[in-house]
Amino acid sequence: RQDAILPRNAVYLGAAWDRLQLLDTNQHFNRYTVDVRGYKTLIGHTILASQAYYRAADGRLPAWERPFLGGAQTLRCYNAGKFVGDNIALRSAEWRVPLTAPAPVGLVGLNFFIDAGAVYDYGTSLRDSTVYTGAGAGMYFFIAFVGLQVDAAYGFQSDSVRVHFSTGFRY
Repeated sequence: RQDAILPRNAVYLGAAWDRLQLLDTNQHFNRYTVDVRGYKTLIGHTILASQAYYRAADGRLPAWERPFLGGAQTLRCYNAGKFVGDNIALRSAEWRVPLTAPAPVGLVGLNFFIDAGAVYDYGTSLRDSTVYTGAGAGMYFFIAFVGLQVDAAYGFQSDSVRVHFSTGFRY
């Protein structure tokens, strides 16, 4: 991508396989990850950014390896780590609206988003898990390649609003 901060007309595809072996035991686990991201320039300099992310394990993971759902990096309408499971599926779409022209010193803009995700234990299917959904808006600042973002998101199942501060974009 030509612009590391605000990619345009770009696609990212990632796939991974990890094998975890617990020391001094016969326990081992395989994890499979797929990460697909797309960035499309819309009207003017606005960008539609989207992501689909899936990570599955072939067994019940130890507590310290289980992915969590909630927080600025996964589902912005819930506290970080609100839901935990062996497998995780996420999807998100964001409309990014730069308010200033990109400059070496900084960039300011707005983003509007919808997030959805589920975590579920080994032996349960994604189809049988609860998918949590939220939507919201935020503002981002990039100053000398340091990114700051504040997002407010409404959770449709929780009927509440969460505010998150983070660095850079989620994806």
